[in-house]
Amino acid sequence: MDGGDGGDGAAPCNDKGAPSTEACLVSDKYAVFVAAGAVGGTGSKESPLGTIAAGIAKAKTLPSPASIVCNATCAENVQLKAGDGAMAIYGGFTCPTASGDAGDAGDGGGSAADWAYTATKRPLIAPPTGSALTVTGLTSKVVISDVDLASANATANASSIAAIVSQSTDVTFLRVKVTAGTGGKGHSPDAGDNGANGVAADGGNGGAGRGLFESAGHATGRKLEWAECLRIPRRAWWRGSQGSSGTTGDDGVPSTNVDPANAMNVWGQRDHGGKSGDNGTVGSPGVERFQSSRLRRLRVCSR
Repeated sequence: MDGGDGGDGAAPCNDKGAPSTEACLVSDKYAVFVAAGAVGGTGSKESPLGTIAAGIAKAKTLPSPASIVCNATCAENVQLKAGDGAMAIYGGFTCPTASGDAGDAGDGGGSAADWAYTATKRPLIAPPTGSALTVTGLTSKVVISDVDLASANATANASSIAAIVSQSTDVTFLRVKVTAGTGGKGHSPDAGDNGANGVAADGGNGGAGRGLFESAGHATGRKLEWAECLRIPRRAWWRGSQGSSGTTGDDGVPSTNVDPANAMNVWGQRDHGGKSGDNGTVGSPGVERFQSSRLRRLRVCSR
């Protein structure tokens, strides 16, 4: 009997760690590999997939789903949503060299630096529009490590958001740089509604006219006796003088379609106040101080 083959003494792989510290995890057994732009790949180190979205889809078949992404620009919107389960996306790895072309199921060629962890070799996820990363409705563990996320400048009336995490309970970012573009311009303010015209103010009442006999009778409080002889100019003793004009009405106040109420409506460099009130009406002539029935007992003297 032989004693069997002795072990090689290698420490077991810690599959609970991260590829940045556990080199054994950088293998087809533990991760799917992604090199942006690769064509026809299978997801292995020698034949990586061309998009992170494809890497996520295939990584779901692994016991501990993980995608390793090398240092290239990924022009895509990465999305993790309810039902996707646990997922890890690891950047910080060098892309394969020409001798181990991405997308070709090669013979394992390439330099020793291929798929080696380097903190400065970070992939950039930068879609032409929308958010670089969106995580929505996940309760399983999600890890995003050693990647840069960037969103483009927004168009008019829109926002630029590089990463969105919503309704998720276990999301970890490690050494992740998030850069949002500039927000788009908002709507130009619409002109406010015109204030309603103010109600025209009523003018003041005209003053009472002065009657011809006011000073001789009513003004002094002295009663005229029937025997008194009054000298009255002809055509002048029946009518009071013309009343004075009424005063100009106050400006109207806008009271509808304004906020606060009864204030000037100013919005968008426009000023819409109520119109001025109309002038007051001219006062009516003064009342006659003597009715014809009261002159029956008066003697009118001639000039």
